[in-house]
Order: sequence, then C-alpha cells, then structure tokens
Amino acid sequence: MPKITLISVQEKHKDRVNIFVDDEFFVGANIEVVYKLSIKKGLEVDKEFLDNLLKETQESDCLSKAIKYCSKGLKTEQQVKKNLFSKGFNGQIIYKTIEKLKSSKFIDDAEYSKRYMESTATKQGARLTNYKLYSKGIKKEVIDNTFLDSTID
Repeated sequence: MPKITLISVQEKHKDRVNIFVDDEFFVGANIEVVYKLSIKKGLEVDKEFLDNLLKETQESDCLSKAIKYCSKGLKTEQQVKKNLFSKGFNGQIIYKTIEKLKSSKFIDDAEYSKRYMESTATKQGARLTNYKLYSKGIKKEVIDNTFLDSTID
C-alpha cells in the first residue's frame, strides 16, 4: 500500500506543501488541505484517498485563484468562469467554486449590473449599457431589474 513519505513546505509559497508518496513527488497542496485530510508522514493511503487529495487540492487552488481574480474588482459570473477555464480547471470544480463565491457575495451579477449602470449613466445610453452588460454574461432579467430599479430612484 502506498505511503506518504515526505511533506515539505514549498520555498516560494510558504502556505503550500509538496507531498511525496513512496519517495516520489505526488502533488503540491495548500496547507489547509493537508490539515483537512489529516495527512502526515508515514500515513498509508489507497487510490481513493489519493484521488480525493487531488480533488481537494484542485478545489482549493481553484477557489484561491478565483478569489484573487475577484479581489481586483467586481466580476461577473461569466468572467470568473472564463478565467478559471483558461487556467485549466474542469467544469465540475468551477461550478462548485462559483457557488461558493456566490454564497459569500464575491460574485453578484445584480450588484455588478447596478454599479456598472451607475458608473456609465452619463457616458452612454441605456441600450449600449444593456448590451455591454449582456455581453459580460449578465442575464436579461437581471439587467431589466437593475434598469427598472435605477429609473425608480
């Protein structure tokens, strides 16, 4: 049965570790994944455990990259999806990440739409604003609701 033979902190990223199985590099993982899965040197593992470790590592990496991308400014759901797909993450992991980001309000297409309309109100017409929001992946009903809310105020 395979065994975890070494866990070493990465030189450039102190919050990540390299995990070696049977003296061969297996994966670089976030320290939180190691803690969550109770990984330690000498732990005997099976294929299912290693597959779970890879999945947890990819989910953690995907979420970290998404949060970093969102921290640069408001992003739409579509923009985040495109960014994560371009980084090579699979659809299932991206879907889970998007749901986490939505539940913690890192992504909110209605808020994005509202702020976009506020910032462009004097620079462009309603048609162009609606078109640009739609091209950023915001659903028509969200755009319509935002437009109605902004005309009521």
